[in-house]
Amino acid sequence: MKHSRISIVFQLVIILLIIFILYQLLNILFLIFSIILLVISFLFFNKKEKIEYLAYLDDDVWSLKFKNNKEIYRVGIKNILNHQLYVVVQFKQSEQKPIVIWFDQLNRTQWKNLKVLSVLK
Repeated sequence: MKHSRISIVFQLVIILLIIFILYQLLNILFLIFSIILLVISFLFFNKKEKIEYLAYLDDDVWSLKFKNNKEIYRVGIKNILNHQLYVVVQFKQSEQKPIVIWFDQLNRTQWKNLKVLSVLK
């Protein structure tokens, strides 16, 4: 899967909104400190593992592979939450964190299939 541009834009808009609100509330020293913390948190949370593919295998078994990792995980999907712009996929295995798939990461038919699957799950 390719990296989502919409998620970056969404995060940056939220950060700018927070900075605007903090600008109204704080003096300049605290504002600069808050901006530095926001930038650090933005960089830290964007360092998560990128998904190379999520593929259907059989019945409730899916394969999941991350980039920069040779291991292919067999996972079961517990729940798929559809939030229109993105879909959250939760796994049965507790060691696997939920993944977020934005609509611009997939082509149109794959996105429609994922939305149908979210209705069925």
